[in-house]
Amino acid sequence: MIAQIASENDESPHGLVRARVSEKETHGSIFKAIRLTNIKREEPIDYVATKPELCHCCAPKEIVVIAPHPDDETLGCGGTIAKKLSQGCKVRIVVVTDGRCGLKTLSVSSDSMLKKLKHIRKEEVLRATSILGVPKENVVFLDFEDGKLQKYEKEAEEKVIGLLDKNPPPVEVYFPYKKDSHPDHRATNRITQSALRELDLPSIKFQYSIAQTYSRVGPLVDALFNLVRHNMIYIDISQFLDVKRTAIKEFVSQTSIVSTRQKRSVIKNAERFLRDREIFYVETQ
Repeated sequence: MIAQIASENDESPHGLVRARVSEKETHGSIFKAIRLTNIKREEPIDYVATKPELCHCCAPKEIVVIAPHPDDETLGCGGTIAKKLSQGCKVRIVVVTDGRCGLKTLSVSSDSMLKKLKHIRKEEVLRATSILGVPKENVVFLDFEDGKLQKYEKEAEEKVIGLLDKNPPPVEVYFPYKKDSHPDHRATNRITQSALRELDLPSIKFQYSIAQTYSRVGPLVDALFNLVRHNMIYIDISQFLDVKRTAIKEFVSQTSIVSTRQKRSVIKNAERFLRDREIFYVETQ
């Protein structure tokens, strides 16, 4: 099946493209993927995805967002979550660690504070995702110890496999970028990638970045490589920016000073997560 379509400026800068739809049967469901080619130059665009604005016959139904900590899902793709829900998709969120070390980088790490913070951050993420439109029952907590996820990768992978092994399986899976600086983010990337390989799902993989190891240089290098790879996409969330802003405000423990031992908040500049577009690094199985 081949069709000509005009792509949206926010998600593909390539203008008029040819879409080739392929099918793959998994778990009893037929998945359709779109292969984009620039008509003028017959140049392949390495973005294969089930996009409702391009092809209504393959609109995604089940979407899973995997967050290493309780706030990463909102910071990294809160606008996209709200947008997908508005399109009729079902979104499930998996929070991998308990968030107890949310203040540890600021030397606030007493046992009583760690226990209290676990509860606080769980309540924060439930309120934030509710604002985005995600029902409470669609938020799952794996409760691995914050800061030590590398020690539990195999156990975490088994749990993620159990969550992804559904019928129908998720069409899109969102998880942290492999180059993020936090070790829990990189561990979550490995866990998710391994789970998807184990299940051999045709899910489209969207990696979101919170903070890269080389925060100033890394994104520039990625942008340069994207000129060749075409693996970065930009999703317009301008209509959902106010919703995302309101959701982020629920993370008081991370955006405010909550202890007398703090000199600054954990998140120094929340505005950097409040732009009209969210960036993703896209891979296919």
